[in-house]
Amino acid sequence: MQALDLLVIGEPLGELQWADKHHINVKFAGDVFNTAIYAKRLFSELNVGLFTAIGTDRFSENLSELLREECVNADCVKVLENATLGLYGIELSDTGERSFTYWRNSAAAKRMVEVHEDTFAALIQQPPKYCLFSGITLAILDNTSREKLLAVLSELSNKGTKVAFDPNYRPILWESQSVAKWWMEKAFTVANILLPGVDELELLFDINGVETCNDLLSKFDIEEVVYKADDDGNFIYVNNEQILHKPFVPAAKQIDSTAAGDSFAGAYLGSKLVGADYDAALHNARETAGTVVQHQGAIIAHDICAYLKNNALK
Repeated sequence: MQALDLLVIGEPLGELQWADKHHINVKFAGDVFNTAIYAKRLFSELNVGLFTAIGTDRFSENLSELLREECVNADCVKVLENATLGLYGIELSDTGERSFTYWRNSAAAKRMVEVHEDTFAALIQQPPKYCLFSGITLAILDNTSREKLLAVLSELSNKGTKVAFDPNYRPILWESQSVAKWWMEKAFTVANILLPGVDELELLFDINGVETCNDLLSKFDIEEVVYKADDDGNFIYVNNEQILHKPFVPAAKQIDSTAAGDSFAGAYLGSKLVGADYDAALHNARETAGTVVQHQGAIIAHDICAYLKNNALK
């Protein structure tokens, strides 16, 4: 296994969007998958890998081909017989806000932890520099797999890996709010970097505002918290102290917010991996998310990414 700069752990999905009343476009997405794509496109020198399980269906085969085309490392992708790739349908409002329908009960990714014992052992021997997982990653797993994943991430952190966690709270995926809260808090205990949307923390923990969110998180030993606070902009806290705030700047237009947070994470973590300071990393994350929301779909065209990389990033 090659040494990885960034390993993302989670579920890639087939993305179905209505082209018109009678036709559907098929693409690939999924929160950490999107993050991996943007990190690799914007910082091609990084070795970015995906940890997951896929099936033997046509969707899975096409995803494997896409990973090769995007130069995303697939050493940690297991192929399971008689399993499939999860799918989701997305509908957009006139303002670009989205709603989802999922078909993932038989998705191979639900078994990704139980089939990767050998991979975990290899990762412990050669830890990645950064590792990202999300609340969606946890939500699709059973309790035994959740415990195992968090234990491995804790061990990786002890060996020097920076563990990043994006809560990405999706109520529909969890057994209940209380169950989600319990597992999120366990995830907070292994995270070095947190990338929360304030609205998600507010919904999950019944709190309000960045300061209240930080009061909640201060009881966990999280080195770095990067808040996405909608109209209040972005905040970075290091060791519970605010070190940076950038006000909200609306995109010229908002077509599709599907991958706003995912692309933000890819640009931010990629920037940190190539040596950017907090200001430059946050600038790059905001520029990337602001560009992505102006286009349809989770993954924007290569030429738009190239223009962003060459003209807008620090």
